[in-house]
Amino acid sequence: MKKQGGEGPGAFRNNVKGEKKRMTPFRETNRITSPYGWRTYTNAAGKTIREHHNGIDVVPTRYPGESVTDDAWDFREVTGGKVVAVSTGWNSGRGTLIKVQTAPGVIEFYQHCAAVYVTVGQQVPQGTVLGRAGATGNVTGAHLHFEVQVNGTPVEPSAWLGLPHAGGTYPGDDTLDSGQMYEPDEPEQPPVKAELQTLCILDATPDIVAKAQALGLPVCAVQGVEIGPASSGDAMTLWGMAQAADKPYYASYTEE
Repeated sequence: MKKQGGEGPGAFRNNVKGEKKRMTPFRETNRITSPYGWRTYTNAAGKTIREHHNGIDVVPTRYPGESVTDDAWDFREVTGGKVVAVSTGWNSGRGTLIKVQTAPGVIEFYQHCAAVYVTVGQQVPQGTVLGRAGATGNVTGAHLHFEVQVNGTPVEPSAWLGLPHAGGTYPGDDTLDSGQMYEPDEPEQPPVKAELQTLCILDATPDIVAKAQALGLPVCAVQGVEIGPASSGDAMTLWGMAQAADKPYYASYTEE
C-alpha cells in the first residue's frame, strides 16, 4: 500500500533550509487577527459565517483602533520572486490583490490592498514594498490577507512569515536570506522507496542543472530545476545532490 508523503494539502514538502521565510510583511508590528484554518465570524451584514480561512490576516497595530501612520500599513515581499498578477476590484471578495511567484507552482497572495506599488513582470527581491494594506473586497476592517498556494492548493503559510500559527501580536522581523534561516531540527531525508511526483530544486548548482538536462528533465532558468513526474532513480539522484549542496527543494511523492 502506498501513502502520500508530505505535510498539508497537496503533500507539499520542503527542506526550508536557506529559504527566505523570516521577513514579516509589516516592518514594526504584526498582529495576526485570523490564522489559517476553520473560523467563525459575523460579516458586515450581521450574518454568522463558518468557513475555512486559506491564509493569515495581519494588521500593523498592537490593538484594535490604535492610531498608526499611513506608511505603517505598507507591506513587504517576504520571500522574493516575480509579480505575476495585479488585479483591482472585487475579485470574488479578495479585493485588490498582488500575486508573486516565488518558485515553480508556488504563488503568494497579498489581498485587500488599498494601494499597489508594483507591476506585473517585476522582479521583487525580499523586502520590496509591494503595496499598502486596506479594506478592499469582502472585509470587516482593514488588514492584509497573506496566502500561499502550491500548485493551486492553499497551504498553511505561517512559516513564510516566520510567525507562529496562532493569533497574537509579534514584532517585525527584517531578517534577509543570509544563511540565518529557519531549519528543521532534523533535515528531511529522501525515503528509501519512493516514487517522486514533483521536485523543484531552488537556486540549483551548475552540476544539478547539467544532470537534469542530461536526463531530459525541464529546467527553469530563473528558479531552478523542476521535475514532474520523474522516475524514482533520476529523482533520488537529483534530490541527493540538492541535499549535499544544501539547496532548498520542494517535493511530493508516494511512499511504499
